Amino acid sequence: MRIALVAVLAGCSFAVPATNGTDAAGSGEGNAAVCDPSAADTCKDPQTLTACRADGTGFDDRACSLGCIATPAAHCVGIVPSNGIPVATLTDGDADLDTTGVGVLDVNTDTGAIAGVRAAGPGYDGASHIYFATVVQASAPTIGVFAFGSLHVAAGTTVRAHGGNALALVAEGTIEIDGIVDVTGGATACTSGVTDLAQCAGPGGMTGGGPQASASGAGAGTFGTGGPSGYAESGGGGGGHGVQGASGGAGTTYNTTVGGGGPAFGTATLTPLVGGGGGGGGGNEPQCSNAPGGTGGGGGGAVQIVSATSIAIGPSTTCGINAGGGGAGGANCSSAGGGGGAGGGILLEAPAVALGAGCALAANGGGGSGAHMSQRGTTGLLGTTAAAGSIEGSGGTRSSGNGGAGGTAIAPIKGADGNDEAGGGGGAAGLLHVNTTNDLAWTTLGQSSPAITHAAISVQ
Repeated sequence: MRIALVAVLAGCSFAVPATNGTDAAGSGEGNAAVCDPSAADTCKDPQTLTACRADGTGFDDRACSLGCIATPAAHCVGIVPSNGIPVATLTDGDADLDTTGVGVLDVNTDTGAIAGVRAAGPGYDGASHIYFATVVQASAPTIGVFAFGSLHVAAGTTVRAHGGNALALVAEGTIEIDGIVDVTGGATACTSGVTDLAQCAGPGGMTGGGPQASASGAGAGTFGTGGPSGYAESGGGGGGHGVQGASGGAGTTYNTTVGGGGPAFGTATLTPLVGGGGGGGGGNEPQCSNAPGGTGGGGGGAVQIVSATSIAIGPSTTCGINAGGGGAGGANCSSAGGGGGAGGGILLEAPAVALGAGCALAANGGGGSGAHMSQRGTTGLLGTTAAAGSIEGSGGTRSSGNGGAGGTAIAPIKGADGNDEAGGGGGAAGLLHVNTTNDLAWTTLGQSSPAITHAAISVQ
């Protein structure tokens, strides 16, 4: 089912796969039975599966791009998604979704809702022809899986996902991304449940800590402390993921108990699929109406994209997948800055994957926030540029520290020290991984940050 998105959902045409049918003589003529429809399929050659027609009048051939094998029963070789996503899910949806003309497409990984396209709820949705299910991982976030026939994220479209579950987009056909898939942490990732929206994690990421509070979950940055005499508050530590997050700044002579950067965790192959750790909150100021410190940034989300055919990202002018960590929330009167959230995870799986020119895969860390009336740190960017920490808000009239930059291929930066109050540390970069049939099936002309790891895809 071809689904186009312009102003409203519109159905177009069904596509029926072509087959190369032959009878016993190879002419396709006649209706005499020449084979047994109940007979098992066979491998006609190493790349072709052949089956007797239901009426027994001849054979139909199916090309097997990854090869045909005879055991345990003859079948075309197919890919096996990681993280327990069932192979059958690749064919559970049949919508050929094209987002041309859509600016932002909101996806809820907990309910299965896609704004204006698919209603909430599990299973096959007859109106949109998109299938949704959840896959439970051990000691890791649940995955919300959306299955299509094929998917085209058009140039100019941002697919923005939110929810506690990690995101998976799967299809039997091609997946093409000429726009942006956004699973970043920060203000766009949630609408409630936190002190400051900066704490919001991307889907499958960890929530940042509140003022003078550590983040929760894996890779958690710890909190900065209040000063012993009403000043010298220390900064919160950045969240960890692919590497350790950066620590917060110290109150120099008077307070050296800083927020620690969250530890590295997870695996290079993103099994299980998990997002980044949250940053720790900055120390409160006890003498300025107990002004709260800056909040920790939420960890970037996790996304797994699987195609039984191929994945192509661009080429385009602005396209890619962003799993950046959220920038830390700004500090208040004389309080310390929070730590940035760590970058999340991006896992791509298909027989062939191409990253085109002008496009990027990024799981960069978020910037920490500066001390004293500062702004938020920057959310992890799509590209190779580090997310900046915010500047302390006194304009140089106080001894206050700036926030540290988030990590990329380079480690995140520690929050700056300050005699009055300190800045929060930058969040660590996350993880990027690609599985294809072989090294030649993974090609890139685009940018990636941090570095991508690559391995052979599982098949059966």
